Amino acid sequence: MLITEELRMNCCPITDAMRQLELHILSLMTLALLASCSRMDSGSSELPQAVVNIRASLDEAAPETKALVNFPERIQYGIFTCISANNVPAPATNYEQFKPSIWNAQADGSGTTWTYKNVASYATGELYSSGGNTFVLFGRNDNQTADLYAYAPWSLAAYASGPLAIPFSRDKDLMYATQNTARENHNLNPASGSPLNAAFSFRHVMARLIFRFRLLNDNTTMSVTLSSIKNNHPAGGTAVLYTSGTFNIIDGSLNDKQSTDELTNVKSCTAYYTADPAVYDSRSAIDFTLVPTEITEDDELTFTFSSGGFKLPFFVLKRDWVKHSDGTTYGFKAGYTYTFYFTLDNYVRFDGFNIQEWGAREDTLTHGVI
Repeated sequence: MLITEELRMNCCPITDAMRQLELHILSLMTLALLASCSRMDSGSSELPQAVVNIRASLDEAAPETKALVNFPERIQYGIFTCISANNVPAPATNYEQFKPSIWNAQADGSGTTWTYKNVASYATGELYSSGGNTFVLFGRNDNQTADLYAYAPWSLAAYASGPLAIPFSRDKDLMYATQNTARENHNLNPASGSPLNAAFSFRHVMARLIFRFRLLNDNTTMSVTLSSIKNNHPAGGTAVLYTSGTFNIIDGSLNDKQSTDELTNVKSCTAYYTADPAVYDSRSAIDFTLVPTEITEDDELTFTFSSGGFKLPFFVLKRDWVKHSDGTTYGFKAGYTYTFYFTLDNYVRFDGFNIQEWGAREDTLTHGVI
């Protein structure tokens, strides 16, 4: 307890040591108060602020559920809070930082449970270790309004790059909110005096490939590795294998892409036996992403699998296996899943394939020959 002047009159004289203790306690209280404010946002107690009610979903979801917070599994996505384009001379939007604490903030969770984490370090973009269950839009001294843009997965590097050129690698499932392009979450005013609203419908920008395996022999397992994807015609074909680049979350484009003739050590899985020849154990799958690419000729890509140090027969892609329903599009497109099925024994049998939108229930496979 702090010693007041009244107490001093009725007790022993105050020593220098006690005065030093008073000053030390006052200093600690001041630091604690400042820390509690800066944890959320510097000056947050003086400037207006408003809760933003966010509804996020996958763009591929059924229309009646798009307005709900509806993710099948955990996801961490990023939120850029920019000075509203309403306040920037037309036609350009500069995507300038609105507040550093909510520039590349993070939403973490699934279903209807979400945690929002703000930026703790304005030098590195690192987040606070804990967050809250609401996203708070803090005001500015100049009374600007804000636009919100979202992408997934959250990336620390995005704090420095901004929303137009986030570094990416091929093995990431990149998504952007479709509202970003139309700037639908715009002109949000922290001084509105009531809760604000924002909606993010996430769309995939990568293609997804799944190789499913089943064993004929019971009581056995088999480790399978996709050890290589090779571009057989890098100079003259249409297929391109990319390793990395930059991601523009406003329009979902992938830019500055770096290509290679061969991807190696792509991914592995363990294949299991199933009694039903139409069933493939969910664990027996090599599931990964590729940067979308056109494929208009047979034999442009070769997939090499190995097991126990031995190579399995080559799987050479035919263009009809990546032919879309319009009858004219061939290749790996953004937001689509391409599934290929194999049976393993003393031989490798290609059972078939299918194409569907990302996240859709797998169709009955179409048979093919290896």
